Amino acid sequence: MPEANDISVFPVAPEGLGFGEGEISYAQRTNSEIDNIEVDKVIDVITDPGKILIEIDQEVGEYIDDDGCGDGRGVTDDDGRVVYIKQGDKLYKKSLNRAKVFGGGPTMALAAEIAVSATQPENVTSAFESAMAMLDDHDIDYGAHTDEHAGEINSGCGAIDNAPLIIANAVKYQRLITDTIRALIPDVDAMVLDEVIESYESFSDEIKDKEYRGQVIMNSIDSREKVIKQLVKGHQEMFVLLNEVENYTVNQFAVRDASKESIQVFAVDLWRLHSINSRLYEDDEIRDKALLSQLVYTLATSATLTDGTLPVFRIQQIKRSASSYL
Repeated sequence: MPEANDISVFPVAPEGLGFGEGEISYAQRTNSEIDNIEVDKVIDVITDPGKILIEIDQEVGEYIDDDGCGDGRGVTDDDGRVVYIKQGDKLYKKSLNRAKVFGGGPTMALAAEIAVSATQPENVTSAFESAMAMLDDHDIDYGAHTDEHAGEINSGCGAIDNAPLIIANAVKYQRLITDTIRALIPDVDAMVLDEVIESYESFSDEIKDKEYRGQVIMNSIDSREKVIKQLVKGHQEMFVLLNEVENYTVNQFAVRDASKESIQVFAVDLWRLHSINSRLYEDDEIRDKALLSQLVYTLATSATLTDGTLPVFRIQQIKRSASSYL
């Protein structure tokens, strides 16, 4: 791990992003059920690089080229029993540390293609299938998660199940989303960002009122024998962490452990987006546009699942420039 004093953890939105229509809330929990002592313990963990970061696991001397969603829930129950980790017909009892992006690689590849693809898919299902085919063709591994409430309609992953609404919310909250991106990337090309939003507007109109089931996407991921983790029920996320330290991810267990399972955090490994785009696209301008589209989807996901009051922290390696991955 890089030296702790080479890593900076700092709030970029200490009072949250300020927009959202979801039920996951920092404000509601701090005003009612949560103990401020537990919140302080979690902030201590979040702001300590040695505690909040954990290295991606390796197999045969190489980092696993797998990813999952940034959902903050655990894969074990209160007694430490693994619910399940599935790959094809195999069940595992060890949860490896892998990169995290909202909805996993397929969702972020879909998000990229919304803005950079020359042809627009007819619906969200075909968009996901095209995204997964791209990842497969470029030998980019990926994974997913389900949960105890998944059924015939839902996959159990909010970034997948709510994809049509997230795309619509990218349009609904476009001004606030673009303002947030400009704050994260001061030198962003405003014209390219506007083009990305226009792509979301076009796709949102195309898919309006068309049938979609997240479970269909999960079945497709399962058929490819990807690692699927079943998470426990109950969203308790109170923070969002944007991590830029390559080959490390957010130690979400440390947060749950410090708070006695009362607080969780969303995690987004920005370096993983950079890795995906660098392998999918050869042109730097296309990669940059793909990243902006992924950020739009990520922020629209936050607006769909949360009420916008979750504080946002950024984790950076100080020796890198502030624009390394953004």
